[in-house]
Amino acid sequence: MECLRRAVRTLRTAGGFQRIFVVGCFIGPRDMTGDVDLLATFDPAVALEDRASETLAARLEVLRKSLKPEVDLNVIDDDLPTVDEAIRFFQRDKAEHGGFDRGILQLVW
Repeated sequence: MECLRRAVRTLRTAGGFQRIFVVGCFIGPRDMTGDVDLLATFDPAVALEDRASETLAARLEVLRKSLKPEVDLNVIDDDLPTVDEAIRFFQRDKAEHGGFDRGILQLVW
């Protein structure tokens, strides 16, 4: 749980994100990997051209490395089709783990 708190603090401090979804095994009946998978959405105030910039890409890479190995961070645009698709992907357990649906926890600030 502490790695989740640290990840949320890190993302809030970094800025540029609107929502965080806690996904993966952390939100299942058991924790199979010992890590936390996060899906963060860009704040709509972050311009599209800024999202594609090398500076932001480098910043995201630093964020990802600072959160490893306990947290896997995925970042997507905050448009409805992209978010819906990502949520559907993360809600389905891998077939080798039973293929069950699982919940997702959304954090908004």
